[in-house]
Amino acid sequence: MSEPSQVFVTDAPSSSLKDSFGVICSSLCLVHCLFLPMVLPMLLATGVLGTAGTLLASEQTHLMLLVPVVLLAVMSFPGGYRLHGRLLPSILALLGLTGLVLALVLGEASETWLTSIGAAMLIIAHLRNRKLLNG
Repeated sequence: MSEPSQVFVTDAPSSSLKDSFGVICSSLCLVHCLFLPMVLPMLLATGVLGTAGTLLASEQTHLMLLVPVVLLAVMSFPGGYRLHGRLLPSILALLGLTGLVLALVLGEASETWLTSIGAAMLIIAHLRNRKLLNG
């Protein structure tokens, strides 16, 4: 039977990498939510993006961003908890994911603030999880 310190050392790099990708994906959600509404109308009006601009504005983009965010959270936080034993990253991640899903379900009226808060909570959760894993 291996000792917990050996598991911590061998599993931490791959878990830390998942958290790094989680930060990237959550940051993409945040950037998409905050800056796209300001920039997209100009780009669509000039025709610079063409159909890519229409795709960026569609609900499919939200789903395409949400899927890797959820998968990375599911792969990162349970393993992180098993290694470091702290619940805070998992709680923050669960709250963040709830915000992102609610933003998708409730639509435009609350989308910007729910996505912003949810993505920010996920970024903080992944950074905290990575810090706890790396000591």
